[in-house]
Amino acid sequence: GIPAQSVLNERDRLRDPIEPLESDERLLTFVGQINSQLEQLLPAAPRFALRITATDSESVLRALVPHYHQGTGVPLPVGRHGMGLLSLQTFILLLELGRERRRQGKPFLFAMEEPELHIPPGVQRRLLAEATSISEQTICTSHSPRVGAYYPAVSVQILDRRPGEIACTPLLAKPLDTTASSAARKLSLDDRPRFIEALMSHRIVVPEGRSEYEWFRLLADMLETADVISDVDLPVPSFGTVVGVVPTHNSAVAETFAILRRVRDGLVPLVDGDKAGDDKIIELRGLQRHPRVILQWRDTWTIEDAIGWILEGGDIAVLTELKSRIDREFADIPALVELFKVKTGAGRLKTDYLAYEEVVSVVRDQPACRQRAATLLDSIRKACVGLHEECEQVAPDDVKSSDECTVLRVAP
Repeated sequence: GIPAQSVLNERDRLRDPIEPLESDERLLTFVGQINSQLEQLLPAAPRFALRITATDSESVLRALVPHYHQGTGVPLPVGRHGMGLLSLQTFILLLELGRERRRQGKPFLFAMEEPELHIPPGVQRRLLAEATSISEQTICTSHSPRVGAYYPAVSVQILDRRPGEIACTPLLAKPLDTTASSAARKLSLDDRPRFIEALMSHRIVVPEGRSEYEWFRLLADMLETADVISDVDLPVPSFGTVVGVVPTHNSAVAETFAILRRVRDGLVPLVDGDKAGDDKIIELRGLQRHPRVILQWRDTWTIEDAIGWILEGGDIAVLTELKSRIDREFADIPALVELFKVKTGAGRLKTDYLAYEEVVSVVRDQPACRQRAATLLDSIRKACVGLHEECEQVAPDDVKSSDECTVLRVAP
């Protein structure tokens, strides 16, 4: 991409510099001795000289090092700025090559391997937009949900290693039409980054709704931050490193499971411990490709009861702190749990994600509550990976289980 004449001009300038190094007065004695020896030994009497390069075009190109500076600062080599700028430089150079090929009417296909490396999240999608606008086709591998979700669902291919084979399945088999359900639209459009993030996990929990997704996300983030790890008996591996959670829309557990099952296995539905949860188990078991394992909360329980169990592990300060943070009237933890179950009305706390954050913040400050949160998440992790027999908080439901599908009750 560098004009040839500019390279030749630089080559000639380096061959005949204005102030050559060998003319430095501190080198004159040394240079004179070399030249004197060469005059005595060789009839052509070659003269010693020092040049920055080998003074041919190839060495000039090899010696070029991009520099960047900000404002009036000193220009520094690109490698000294960090890998981010170096990666951007490579990406931008390839884009310029693509623009030139397209201008000449030539094809340009752009293959990118994990473009999120060393590049800030805010810049990643901008670069993808540039690449797709120039290229006739882009092929991009990534472990970043943000990068993967940039592309339409029909263009996202999920690679899954299975025994003896590698499967490659599109996230969506065909574009959605007017008959598509709200659950399918939410997954493929609104929640696509969270959908793709869950698919990258070893196991995937399919809960009844968005509330469960937010509770699990907040608890996992809280337990994995550095300021609480030291005094909590965290299991290894932790819940967040093994299990992904899908933001199911409006209790569509069976439909969401069927959508994900087309893409990969390792899916574990989680339903409530009430009559509606029992009905969902029947619906799931009736699918052509039904789950091998289904999790269900203990009788009458929902995710809110599990949160209440975590909070009851703390001392009296927990209730006091909750009352100061949540703008609702409640006498005790069970009363707060009932508020979190209310789905309609002005005073409801269901899907009040700011209130969820306040609760988890209180859990963070109480070691006993943190330990209960770790116990709960680890119980679900073990149930998902087939280690429920070594977990006291998980037990098989022999009445609802069958030879092809095991129902496990989560009962902390």
